Amino acid sequence: MNRPAKTKKLAEIFGITLIEMLITTAILGFLAAIAIPGIIRASRQGNISVAKQELKSIQSAIELFHLDTSLYPTALSDLTSGTPPYMYALPKDHFAQSNDYGYSLSPASKHYVIYSVGDSGIGSASVDDSGNVTETDGDECIYMSDSSTDTIP
Repeated sequence: MNRPAKTKKLAEIFGITLIEMLITTAILGFLAAIAIPGIIRASRQGNISVAKQELKSIQSAIELFHLDTSLYPTALSDLTSGTPPYMYALPKDHFAQSNDYGYSLSPASKHYVIYSVGDSGIGSASVDDSGNVTETDGDECIYMSDSSTDTIP
């Protein structure tokens, strides 16, 4: 019969009070408030870096296509459907709902722009016959073209 009393006494000694739980929760909340914005910023920067590298890869394939055919592809899917393909698979845009990078030719098909919608998820770009790129639907679009590169997402 002495055992239950001893067990109860140990439970009382090693118990946690409500105040201790509140202090611990407050400290963890404070640390999370400091860490989470940095994690989100690092994740965003990582996605931007990946998008830029993938756009460079697509741009290289477009330029090879142009060297072989003297034309720019009408769609990015032309890069994977040729024999041999210029790319085996198109990379996916981490920012886009559709997961596809955007591609636009100038009206006379002299210039092109490839783009990621960017962090906002709504950016796009177009190019005119002079090679001037215009961002539409937001300014967080990340793009590359045969005449310019956006370095500020």
